Amino acid sequence: MFRYILDNVMTDDQKITILKALADPVRLGIVRGLGSKECTRKCSELSEASSLSQPSMSHHFAKLITAG
Repeated sequence: MFRYILDNVMTDDQKITILKALADPVRLGIVRGLGSKECTRKCSELSEASSLSQPSMSHHFAKLITAG
């Protein structure tokens, strides 16, 4: 994942934005979970499986989407 970010044709500002979003342990865990080959979970299922509320999960997803 990080190799893609660093090798991809992005500006430094875009790379910084993505890396800042992934610096949060919750968001990094979300990306890791969604990136696994066996992942077939929906967002609501991720919320239920974690200790976070649905609004909190939505907040983290919004941050990831905004980061790109």
